[in-house]
Amino acid sequence: MKDDIFRSARIRLCAPRVGDEKEMSAWYDDVFYLRSLDTEPAYPRSEDKIEKEIKGAEGAFYFHVRTLDGDRLIGFATLHSLEWNNQLGTLAIGIGNEKDRGQGFGDEALKLIMRYAFMELNLFRLNLEVIAYNNNALNLYLRNGFVKEGVIRKAVYRDNQRHDIIVMGALRPDWLEENNGETAN
Repeated sequence: MKDDIFRSARIRLCAPRVGDEKEMSAWYDDVFYLRSLDTEPAYPRSEDKIEKEIKGAEGAFYFHVRTLDGDRLIGFATLHSLEWNNQLGTLAIGIGNEKDRGQGFGDEALKLIMRYAFMELNLFRLNLEVIAYNNNALNLYLRNGFVKEGVIRKAVYRDNQRHDIIVMGALRPDWLEENNGETAN
């Protein structure tokens, strides 16, 4: 059994804190972040709007990602759209600040949230969707056991171009096999 299911070598998953909205509102000024994270139109969000979105995540397991060194807020990880009868959930993660991307924090956050989903919540399946041009995210998910299961063709319209959405899934038995029964920190 793992001593701390919310902690890896450099980050931890924790509950949102009062005041996190201020840091997060800066992320919503970053067009790359917005256009990689979601298919909705990119637009800045106020601290109040972010606070309402966080509070509206009822029924989801919504975490903030913080560094162990300095306790900096760097992202989020969530399991939502849970179907307990089918043991499945949908996963979403994001690293907000540009300087924190490409540092391996997303990989650590993904490993933690997958371990939590499969070992703590006893889910059998995780789903996610990623925009086809988000190669970093696609590669991250593939490295961590997600399989491309389908394509929603030409579903995203950005800069006068159409882009596919890649549908991916990960199954607990495959994850357990890849991680020798449990993932390491």
